[in-house]
Amino acid sequence: MSSEKLGLNVVEKALITAIPIAAAVIFYFLPSLLLLVKNIPFLSGNQFVNFIAGVDNGWLHWLLAGIGLIAGALFSAYIYTEILKVEVQRDHIIIDVHDMMSEIRKADIESIFKDGKMLVITDNAGLEFLRESTDYTPGRLKDAFQKYHYPWTDQDPRSAEFFEWTTDHENLSERANDILYNRRQAKRYDEEKRAGELRQDLMEVGIVVKDKNGRQYVRIAERR
Repeated sequence: MSSEKLGLNVVEKALITAIPIAAAVIFYFLPSLLLLVKNIPFLSGNQFVNFIAGVDNGWLHWLLAGIGLIAGALFSAYIYTEILKVEVQRDHIIIDVHDMMSEIRKADIESIFKDGKMLVITDNAGLEFLRESTDYTPGRLKDAFQKYHYPWTDQDPRSAEFFEWTTDHENLSERANDILYNRRQAKRYDEEKRAGELRQDLMEVGIVVKDKNGRQYVRIAERR
């Protein structure tokens, strides 16, 4: 079955390839770099720094390079799992991000659009299946989805329904306000995983949220 794949772009592929190599090179020359560090007063007495800097055996350089290569490869693997990857097929879309895969049926989709850097897919109740960052241009995304006749729009058809959230907003339930308050705290402390979990909690009570200039904007949708 043919499909359109939106995986890593050229820059992302280069970055993931370069990280292990760069880490291996840095670790190979680590003893030489630590010789310079020894000149820093508060590090000059550090036993670990002195040990690594004082060893000049070739095997140590290659051992460190191997450690760097492995560490770099693990970091590249983590970056890969965090990058949004999409496969568009005739009757469904496969989403791969944050080390999780999901499938969205075409019949369940109301609209697909790009909101700033975010690719957004909404369901027929107006809730969001997906809101994830992507570097693909709107034109490239439009071509991929329209090739299989998905409902692509150039802007959010429900953008006028959003309003700025304030503490204890009168149009929202107590539970929704509590979740939004906790999500604001999570965003302030850069707890993105927690913020994502709270976003899903909001969806369960029929609330869609997006961030703009450090503030939360919400709209009320139908519950699933």
